[in-house]
Amino acid sequence: MGAEEAVGCVFETVVDLDIDQIAARVQGALEAGAAPLDVLDAGLSTGVWVVGERYRGPGGRCSGGANRGGSAAAPGGRDGAFCAADADDGAAPDRD
Repeated sequence: MGAEEAVGCVFETVVDLDIDQIAARVQGALEAGAAPLDVLDAGLSTGVWVVGERYRGPGGRCSGGANRGGSAAAPGGRDGAFCAADADDGAAPDRD
């Protein structure tokens, strides 16, 4: 498995809320040669952002976990469903 694919697995594990496997996936990505910052940003942070979007309702209020569909860009071309009510292009917000 290549580094980019391994980071994608980290992302998927976070989005799937498989908390028992996250540490192992992070370790696997690092062992596959992924840069720690890539694992943190493209895997963990982006995954947490997608999970957060699932729980946002219209106007940014908590919707109690309703998944309203849509997709978010993810490492390796993977898609994660999220609440698209407030997103215009489905991409993660610029955090700079």
